[in-house]
Amino acid sequence: MYIKNIALVFVIIFAFALLKVKAFAPAIIMILIVPFLYTSIKKDKAKKINNESNNTQDKIIYDNEIDEALNVLGIEDEDIDNLTVEDIEKIHKKLIKNFHPDQGGSNYLASKINEAKELLVKYIKNKNNNTEL
Repeated sequence: MYIKNIALVFVIIFAFALLKVKAFAPAIIMILIVPFLYTSIKKDKAKKINNESNNTQDKIIYDNEIDEALNVLGIEDEDIDNLTVEDIEKIHKKLIKNFHPDQGGSNYLASKINEAKELLVKYIKNKNNNTEL
């Protein structure tokens, strides 16, 4: 990865040097190489980070999705441990009545409400299955 960083810096400096001596065609070619090198560096960096913290990253993403689902349904974070699937379905039913496209709501809001319900129901069922073991 460091070689690609050095190559990127070299290409940029060399492109500016070519522009200074009015060698426009080679300079343009060098400039066109920059995005490919930069993208490659970003992909390598993402792979490295992903390999180092794959499980942590997945947990963070999942926790953020749970937090968003709670916010969409208007549920406090501390209430998640006391909720049942039936509670989630009741809250969902109340919200979807107001935000359903047939009632003047939007498709986007209705889909967010439905996604939040599905995710929280799945979360509660998984949590209950893990505690029963």
